[in-house]
Amino acid sequence: MKQIVFYFLLFYVQVFSQNYGKAIYSVKMDDSFEIDENILKEYLYRAKQSSDDVKFVLDFNNNETLFYHDFLEKDGTDVKFVLMFCGYTTQIYSDLKEKQCYYNNSETIFFKKNQYLIKKPTLNNWEITNERKVIGDLNCYKAICDYEIFNSRGKFTHKAVAWYCPDIPVQGGPKEFGNLPGLIVELHNKNVTFGLEKINFYKQNEIFVTKPSEGIKIDFYSFNELVKEKLKLKSGSKVPQKDKVGHLTFQQLKEIAEQKIVNMNAVDIAGAMLTIDGTARQM
Repeated sequence: MKQIVFYFLLFYVQVFSQNYGKAIYSVKMDDSFEIDENILKEYLYRAKQSSDDVKFVLDFNNNETLFYHDFLEKDGTDVKFVLMFCGYTTQIYSDLKEKQCYYNNSETIFFKKNQYLIKKPTLNNWEITNERKVIGDLNCYKAICDYEIFNSRGKFTHKAVAWYCPDIPVQGGPKEFGNLPGLIVELHNKNVTFGLEKINFYKQNEIFVTKPSEGIKIDFYSFNELVKEKLKLKSGSKVPQKDKVGHLTFQQLKEIAEQKIVNMNAVDIAGAMLTIDGTARQM
């Protein structure tokens, strides 16, 4: 897979005795990221063209982080496709001491928005290497981990590559990725790279991280089973992208989207299909 080039645009740190701050991440899609289904090719192209306009924020303190999309009023449909293609569905809160993250489900044809509050262990199977590179003015080290995702085609294992900076003692990063001995400066996750663009440190009373509380509490694995039941999935595919593991084929996905679009916040069939297919992606 071709590595996306990350351009370090701006970085400055103001040092305080405690770690309270806000990190801004940009996102880039791999040039080799392609989709077979013709109906979605145009939307992937538009997402790639719009990715420069998308920013993510990581609020952090000594014990917790909150990762979310920095919504702008000018954000349009193309930005929504960027969020979907990079696997973002909702803000993610991480408890750094418990090594657990919490997030609400997004609105789909199966669930109301924030119907569930999902608890999931943060990734903790990193292989920390001695490989080093400088990003901006930061000395960063490489870490690798495997993780699992679910979607309408089944269960798949992917590899994430993180570059973290021990000089910034915050064990957080984009999405649910963290648990490293320093802030993640760059994360290559499937076909997308998140890159640290700016970080500011604040005093304790100037930054707040709020843990979500709305929704029925459920653990990650129970929610997996719930979504698998909704999608009628039995097991993972032995040949990803070829073998179908459930009853939700691409044609059925399109038919569901055509039936449900009037009740969904989607501008067209392709957008509705992405939303439905993303039902299990947040798992």
